[in-house]
Amino acid sequence: MRKAERDSPCKRRGADRSFPKSARLISSKAFRDVFAESITNSDPFFVVRARPNLAETARLGIAVSKKCARRSVDRSRIKRIIRESFRWVRNDLPVMDYVVIARHAAVKRTNPRLFESLRSHWTKFSEPDA
Repeated sequence: MRKAERDSPCKRRGADRSFPKSARLISSKAFRDVFAESITNSDPFFVVRARPNLAETARLGIAVSKKCARRSVDRSRIKRIIRESFRWVRNDLPVMDYVVIARHAAVKRTNPRLFESLRSHWTKFSEPDA
């Protein structure tokens, strides 16, 4: 077992932990739809917007701007953390389109702290009154 699998913040056995294209928001129209009409949850590191969809699975879109993280290595790290966090909880989330927008404070934080932040967002969207 790889170290990343052993140390993952959201370990669970038996569930599909892949991140197929069907679980991604790619088109600008899909992003616009989420921005136009969505539930929003935020903290100092991320803004997460969600909107019900007609797909069979939860889908993720990621926005990490150069204004937020100047270096591409920082943008890539943040995107990787967002994808990994979503991948581990995707099957437990309500069927919605999610867009995660990184904030500047995320650049300076450790990976475990960012995973913790995202986990709290996913938990809030999983609650019945979300």
